[in-house]
Amino acid sequence: MTEVSKLEPEKEKFPWYEEVDAGMPLTQGDIIPNFIVPMVVTDIKPPFFSMIGAEFPVIVMTQACDLEQNKAKNISFCVLEPLSEFSKKLLLDEAEAVAKQNIPKGKEDEVKINREELINFSDLKNGKQKRINSIIKDLKAGRYVDFHLLNRNEIGENDTTSELDYYVVLLKQTYQMPIESARALIAYLVQEPGASKKRLRLSPPYREHLAQAYANTYSRIGLPIDIEPTIAQGIIVHNLKEEAIKQAEEQ
Repeated sequence: MTEVSKLEPEKEKFPWYEEVDAGMPLTQGDIIPNFIVPMVVTDIKPPFFSMIGAEFPVIVMTQACDLEQNKAKNISFCVLEPLSEFSKKLLLDEAEAVAKQNIPKGKEDEVKINREELINFSDLKNGKQKRINSIIKDLKAGRYVDFHLLNRNEIGENDTTSELDYYVVLLKQTYQMPIESARALIAYLVQEPGASKKRLRLSPPYREHLAQAYANTYSRIGLPIDIEPTIAQGIIVHNLKEEAIKQAEEQ
């Protein structure tokens, strides 16, 4: 039996997503591919900000119990970004940082860096492919505190379930809107020509796993004086040597 075939029963027992009618009331974990959220942007006139509607793929973050019991006046969403786009941006950020380090001192203002030319994504070298693999592993392990990885949802040959690529939840890119506005917008979007009549909903325990990551993002506490690993390492090595010498002398 192959490793893939061993996983098939687990996939059926613990699916990542369930498919629901697009017109159903929103709940925690619902994924909406093209949703319009209210975004505050800077303005040059008092009060120096204005509101616009921005379209993103989003996932509902408000707790299911609060929505079911009508305890929430506002509903929260986090933006989703395809894993491919997330990886591309991260690779370009790293390449740009290296390129800036290689600029001769005093020439920083003269040299212009074209991000899109730093990496040839049509022919990714082995090192970049390994870096993508490490990015995925770090996302899975929760090492990127502000991001959370969602599995893909594949379409089988006879499956009507909506397709979903690997997505990264941008935990700090969150938006709120009145719940009545969200319900009205959902009803409007469902009636649009070509709109899907189904949507995907993140299933437990993956939904709770996301909620935990979301809570951890905003509950971190920065310490004014952190523990220095190098100093701790030196003390431990010294203590181990002293203990070994003492034990040798006693024998």
